[in-house]
Amino acid sequence: MKKTLKQKLPIFKKFFLKNNSTKQILVKNTFWLISAEIISKFFLFLVTISIIRYLGVEMYGKFSYAIAFVSLFGILVDFGLGTMTIQEISGNRQKASAFFSSTLKLKVFLAVLTYLLILIFATAIPINEDVRIFIYLAGLYIIIQSFVLLFASLFQAFEKMEINFFARSGYTFLLLIFAVIIIFFHFSPPMLFLAYIISSGLILIISIYFVRRFLFSFSFKLGFSQARKLIHHSWPLFLGYVFITSYSYIDTIILKAFKGYQEVGLYQAGYKILYAFLIINIIHSVLFPRIVNLVTNNPKGLNRLLKVTISISFVGISIALVLIYFLRKNIILLIYGKQYLASANSMFILLVGGSLIYFSGFFFNLLLAKKQQLFWAFSLLLGLIVNIFANLILIPIYGNIGAAIAYCLGNFSILVVVFLKTKTLKE
Repeated sequence: MKKTLKQKLPIFKKFFLKNNSTKQILVKNTFWLISAEIISKFFLFLVTISIIRYLGVEMYGKFSYAIAFVSLFGILVDFGLGTMTIQEISGNRQKASAFFSSTLKLKVFLAVLTYLLILIFATAIPINEDVRIFIYLAGLYIIIQSFVLLFASLFQAFEKMEINFFARSGYTFLLLIFAVIIIFFHFSPPMLFLAYIISSGLILIISIYFVRRFLFSFSFKLGFSQARKLIHHSWPLFLGYVFITSYSYIDTIILKAFKGYQEVGLYQAGYKILYAFLIINIIHSVLFPRIVNLVTNNPKGLNRLLKVTISISFVGISIALVLIYFLRKNIILLIYGKQYLASANSMFILLVGGSLIYFSGFFFNLLLAKKQQLFWAFSLLLGLIVNIFANLILIPIYGNIGAAIAYCLGNFSILVVVFLKTKTLKE
């Protein structure tokens, strides 16, 4: 006899909304994270395509430059607190309320400081007035989004990926709705940043409600002595995120300096496809809480898990890259149109670089699980240095293709270093 919807609902709740056994948690979290990645990146991809087509190559270059500029400051408000939240709360959920309250207090202070720095530097540097307005608005978005991501880390620490699913999918859905309205009524380009700000703000409010409703209550009453402890423990993570963010956006800054907004627009068009491709990094979010647990409790099980996932990943990604190489021009034409056709080769090179950093992610997780934050940060610094020098050499000659090659070279150096380090840790 077929089960009715009423009979099926408790089974669904038990398996997909509660944490029971290790295997069930892994399957449940994988399901929700993959669903969140697919749905949110699908909506975000629609947003990106709409914005790119609406603004045109040069204006989109200005739009991307503003995001790159504020993101270099956004690392200060992050300060590695998201990763530290996962590390600390995954192992001891009883202290979650006190720890998170202290973290939020520090976060508010860093947010105010970060936005003041954005205002000061945006006013001081010689840029077009429309780009300056973009930067002011993008700065607000980066600040609000950093709080949203902190709450996402909290949900991850509790292995409540179903809440992350609703938050992430809801954000990108709202963003798509607001962006479509702005484009349909031909509002000015700065209004697009308001779509990002309002969507992030609404999701932040919902995230606060989810924590208070399903996890614990928190406040801002704890003293700054706790904040000092957080800074002491999180500064290696902060350094790492300084290098990650600089790595992600320094190519855009250098490209604009040497080649202008047109090349930035072409490069960022390819970069957005890389962003969609990196949905594969979902596996690292799924595995990290388990790796933290297995590092101390079951090292052999950890080795088996990593060998299987890395082997399957290598075969799948290799096949995908071969197909993308032959279809690269068709992909650009289909998504962006003829005006972006010159980004086809840089797009493919960026995807190769994205594959390299994907494999580095397995070793990043091992390093962070074993509290090797300093070496993790060092590997990122090495990649950043290689990336900057390669950009300075290659961009003046090859433009957006040179920036893509530099991205690959930096990622390859990171992969080699973290792989060798994790081998020594095992021994």
